[in-house]
Amino acid sequence: MLLFLAVVLPSPAHSAPCLEPCVTNQNFVVQLPGKLDSTMFSKSACLVDPSVDCRLANEFFNRNSAQQGLAANAWSNQANNYCDSCFLYFAYCASKQGGTIAPGALTFVTNGKNPVSPTEHALLMPNKPCRGVEVWQDAFCGDEQIWDVALALYTANKGDPTKYFDYVFAVNSMRKRTQHQLHMHVGLITSGVKPGLSDGYKWAKAQKPSPATSSLIACTKSTAVQCTFDASKQMATQNTIRVTIKPGDAPSAAQPFNTVYGPIAPTAPNDATKFNSMAVVAPAANEWLVLQLLNGAAECLLPDAESFGKCSL
Repeated sequence: MLLFLAVVLPSPAHSAPCLEPCVTNQNFVVQLPGKLDSTMFSKSACLVDPSVDCRLANEFFNRNSAQQGLAANAWSNQANNYCDSCFLYFAYCASKQGGTIAPGALTFVTNGKNPVSPTEHALLMPNKPCRGVEVWQDAFCGDEQIWDVALALYTANKGDPTKYFDYVFAVNSMRKRTQHQLHMHVGLITSGVKPGLSDGYKWAKAQKPSPATSSLIACTKSTAVQCTFDASKQMATQNTIRVTIKPGDAPSAAQPFNTVYGPIAPTAPNDATKFNSMAVVAPAANEWLVLQLLNGAAECLLPDAESFGKCSL
């Protein structure tokens, strides 16, 4: 069962780079598989150990007796409140008093309107602690099925799934996110991105003797984000977004997370996971464009002013 929320989405207190961790002393470290360090994460992840999610101290099952009563990784002793980078988790998924998980598997936050508004977009996130794309296969995160839920919610909120190149579902990379809870942006795609996607798609489908399965487009940001396709410039160093065409009767069939990031790495995350945000766009019936923003932010694909302000390419 999904939990539908119709609430105004406030912004965190700030998302500026952090000068110091959220908790400066009484912290503990949960050992996770892999080689993670703070340099792999956004400078806005104000946490002692950014390889740990936003759970409260009492929610970590592997704490020993000596660790009981210590502050959670996501907690600010100074402000007696949660860190800015855990805002979404505590605002919509759990209670700061006891860490109680919201009912259902996922939370849908609609900004008080709907995800097809040209000036607003919605968020879809797991109710359980899931810090980001580097753990997308974790049972708490929703796996590839979260893309299908995004499409269903978009459609249920007056979105037309047959308006191709019109809507987008997007997620930030480790370095581009400012929140330490996986969240998917759901809404209309900004108009300046459409021409590049459409032209690249048409070129790929027209290739002989068989259609191409990918293309690259270049984007710039000035007063708006504008993307163009140039068939003579198809090197990653010349472009901003890698576009992969995948078949499927639902987004999950295209395996977007696996296409961009691959399986969760047994050691350190790969460069795509650290630097490249991603998105899914529908170009035609039973086809999906899986976008990999090469060192870009998911917000660059959305038309509202707040997203444009957070866009970096």
